[in-house]
Amino acid sequence: MSHPPRILAPALLALAALAPAPVADEAENYRRLQAMPRERRVALAENLERFDKLGPAEQAAIRKLDAEIGRKDAVDQARYRAVLRRYHLWVNGLTDEQKQALKAAEGPEARFNLARKFRLKEREGAPGPRIAGIRIGDYGILGPYEVANLLQVWNKLTAARKAEIEKRPHRRQVIDEIKAQARGLEVRSRRLSAAEEEFYDARLEKDEAFRKMIAPIVRRVEEAQRKAEAEKGHDAAKKKVDAKKQAEHPYAEFLYFEDHKPRPVAQKDLERFSASCPSWLHAMLDPLSPDDARDYLTIVYRLLYPHPTEMPAAPKDTRPTTPAPPKAAKKAGPVGPS
Repeated sequence: MSHPPRILAPALLALAALAPAPVADEAENYRRLQAMPRERRVALAENLERFDKLGPAEQAAIRKLDAEIGRKDAVDQARYRAVLRRYHLWVNGLTDEQKQALKAAEGPEARFNLARKFRLKEREGAPGPRIAGIRIGDYGILGPYEVANLLQVWNKLTAARKAEIEKRPHRRQVIDEIKAQARGLEVRSRRLSAAEEEFYDARLEKDEAFRKMIAPIVRRVEEAQRKAEAEKGHDAAKKKVDAKKQAEHPYAEFLYFEDHKPRPVAQKDLERFSASCPSWLHAMLDPLSPDDARDYLTIVYRLLYPHPTEMPAAPKDTRPTTPAPPKAAKKAGPVGPS
């Protein structure tokens, strides 16, 4: 196809977002749009506008692919759309020359080979060490223990409450709201022991390369605290946190899991788990490579389902099916002689 690769993923995601559920009507679609955060609605509108500008052949190709994905089960759909999202984010990070080269590639196989070449080059020149599959530069990711605790709370919330929380415009607001919901719920939070945390904090403290890499985020946290103190005065000062410790905290967990690898998880179980994860978690994983995301999800999975337990199968729908309306009785003809 001749369309730019970066058009495909957002266009498919836009179509998927508006695709009606089997029993949905216009009112239900409108409700789904209202439930989306404003930023997502704006992005959806922009993607649809780009889709409308494509030629008929390109639109038909995208609709065909979207229909093929839509015929798969929920787990496979989530996997394919996650791959498309990651590809879209990756293409947006390429240079203009690389984007043009992908656009000019003749056929899917040539485009795949070129993308693979770009990825191998990225890995060769990628800076910084890795901790439990996570490159140290990925600052936006939360520690596995914190995410596992958040998911325990999330899974106990009603669908309506989840939709309301996901309307929050910023991820930090979403996280804070989930933590607030933990009050009153029977959720047993887990974390590294004090001794383990102290041990891995000390190892990070000795890593000069790591200290240099987190220095910018420490400065941002300290700047935010100074701003809060200036705006709110004494109350903000009482809540002041150790910026350096806050920045290092998730990486102490990653370093712990580098030494304590989780038990492997079957592909089908990890895919089911990924499909069940909320959008705020997938958004956090989007910048990671597929391998990094898999390593991270495996850790979180095993925190929630320690070996030998596994994620339970989804309960079957036991609702009674609506009986078909009775067929109209045929009109009786004239009664003949007995």
